[in-house]
Amino acid sequence: MARIDRVRHYRPDLEKAVGFSQAVRSGGWLMLAGLCSCDEQALCIGKDDMALQLRTIYQEIETILRDHGIGFADVVRETIYTTDLNALVAAGAERARFYLEAEAAFPAATWLQVSGLFGPDFLLEVEITAELSATS
Repeated sequence: MARIDRVRHYRPDLEKAVGFSQAVRSGGWLMLAGLCSCDEQALCIGKDDMALQLRTIYQEIETILRDHGIGFADVVRETIYTTDLNALVAAGAERARFYLEAEAAFPAATWLQVSGLFGPDFLLEVEITAELSATS
């Protein structure tokens, strides 16, 4: 039976209001709930700008991974939910840059187009699963 070893709250007010944990460690894995491009008040950063939203989300992912002693090379699974798949593909270099700069292989990934997300200004949400190292 899996158990949650540690939860780290990155947006405590939002997490409490909605009822989720942004980052959960369990059995050698780190799972990140869907991240949107938002500020501390949960307001969208980069309305109508897919590249900026991607960059903002992946910068936050990078910070969370680093907080757990790992990096993009440890990401094994990624799911991206988007309201505009064509815009995501066109701005995909923003995402790829983080893996390439880390000299990491791209993870198994699924990109899905959906009708809506956390709010009308959000263009995408990214979930990550990463393997924790023995020292993290």
